[in-house]
Amino acid sequence: MFRFRHLVKPLIVVAVLATLLLIPATPAAATSLQGTVQSIGIDSIVVDGQTVIIGPNTQIQGTLTVGALVNVAIKGKNKGFLQAHNITVIKRVGYR
Repeated sequence: MFRFRHLVKPLIVVAVLATLLLIPATPAAATSLQGTVQSIGIDSIVVDGQTVIIGPNTQIQGTLTVGALVNVAIKGKNKGFLQAHNITVIKRVGYR
């Protein structure tokens, strides 16, 4: 008589792997942020309520001013805050 006992562990492994493949992936974090600069600090800016860290390798195109419309390319998080890779000033306050 054929016994199925030796198949139990492999079937459990297959069931677990199949379940893991069916679980939806966590959505990726935003890779960019566009908004208005609300404040400027020594090593950070606040864009629409989001603190964005400016590191030594962050490239900034244009002059940052409070009220400017910016596009921020995000490279990750640093201590829970967004880490800027590149900041582009789209429109400065008082300029067209």
